[in-house]
Amino acid sequence: MARRGGLAAFVIIVLILLVIVINQARVIRQTGWLPYYLGWYLLGGFATLVLALLPTLNLRLHHYILAIILMPGTAFPTRLSALYQGFLLGLFLHGTAAFGFASLLETSFQVISPFLGGSLGC
Repeated sequence: MARRGGLAAFVIIVLILLVIVINQARVIRQTGWLPYYLGWYLLGGFATLVLALLPTLNLRLHHYILAIILMPGTAFPTRLSALYQGFLLGLFLHGTAAFGFASLLETSFQVISPFLGGSLGC
């Protein structure tokens, strides 16, 4: 059952993230680094697509991995970039401290084994 205000909160968060992404893209373009970053992010997106299409494996993009991926996009001397870096660093630290490092690729059994009671020796 959905919580009251859940859709409104989701829309607000998506709009804020859209404004942040547009602002960072503007900063990257103004510094002249946009083609470089765009090329690397497209290459990374292609590699992620290849990993996602591997048979018998599930691609698991944990939130700390997303922080690692997004961190280079904040490497510019603006106050907002520094704020975003702090947020991403916190996201990375929380993810690794709370859940540890996990693999990008896991089998279906590895995904469900923590929910089976842990008696299977995984």
